[in-house]
Amino acid sequence: MRPFNNILLIILLTSHFAFSQKKDSVNAKAFIPTGIRLGYDLVSPGRAALVNTFDGFEASVDVDLYRYYPTVEIGNSARSFASVNGSTYTNTGDYWRAGVDVNFMKKDPEKNMFFLGARYGRATYDEEATIITSDPVWGSYNQTLQNESLTARWMELTTGMRIKVWKIFWLGYTARFKFSLKLDDSGDLLTTDVPGYGTTDRPTTWGFSYYALVKLPIRKAK
Repeated sequence: MRPFNNILLIILLTSHFAFSQKKDSVNAKAFIPTGIRLGYDLVSPGRAALVNTFDGFEASVDVDLYRYYPTVEIGNSARSFASVNGSTYTNTGDYWRAGVDVNFMKKDPEKNMFFLGARYGRATYDEEATIITSDPVWGSYNQTLQNESLTARWMELTTGMRIKVWKIFWLGYTARFKFSLKLDDSGDLLTTDVPGYGTTDRPTTWGFSYYALVKLPIRKAK
């Protein structure tokens, strides 16, 4: 339960900072959502087009509760590498993140956003590495190592913007500081990459998503 305790603490601290600003009288209707917003990350397909070792996608959904935006993000990624001697590494899996963003542009009638937030992330993935070596004395060596159905979890602090560009269409980005990675390394192969998180060679890392979004209206905002 420790990861959930960590994200709860971060959310409470973020909310406390938000409430420490000048308070306005808010009626209960302000917490009725004006719409559900669906987003698709443009960084993932761009990265896949430029980097032949990566493929994947990411989508998001959020809903406005006054200045608080509960958010869920889901995605998939696949990585593959090959060395000159024929050794290969592949990693494929799914991931999700859940958390809340706090909007600091609460008086904007269009509900544009500059936000701070937090996420709890979790991934399930498979890995495989084929190791090939050749020695003139000992001969060739070939071994395949596999990890199946491994899991990983981590925490994120987020910031970013969402801007209405036309009617129901929005654009926005999310910058992520990722930390507290916990791995299930019970397999034969040491995990080197986690879908949704990145490489495991550092205790912290950064991420960036740029979304094209559509907001499905529920009611008109006043």
